[in-house]
Amino acid sequence: MGALIVAEKVPIGQATRQAALHFKVDPLEFALFGGEDYELVFTVRPEEANRILTRLKDATGTEATIVGEILEAERGILVSRRGRIAPLTAKGYEHFNDEK
Repeated sequence: MGALIVAEKVPIGQATRQAALHFKVDPLEFALFGGEDYELVFTVRPEEANRILTRLKDATGTEATIVGEILEAERGILVSRRGRIAPLTAKGYEHFNDEK
């Protein structure tokens, strides 16, 4: 199994965008690997997505965003950006890395 993330659909807050601009870093890098991510990721069947998103909002007031899809034939994570697809390089935030 794999997944495709559509970069333009990933919700990125204004403060994160401003910090990325200040540090000359791609905002998507901060959103995916910055260490300050407080979003939950979950999967649902495509045919159930709209119903579940509506029920979630009605029940809790929480907005959810569809940012991609699960791919059966792929292994790993792909990112689509402006129509171009590339593998997502696995990395994460390192809390104790002095070379930031």
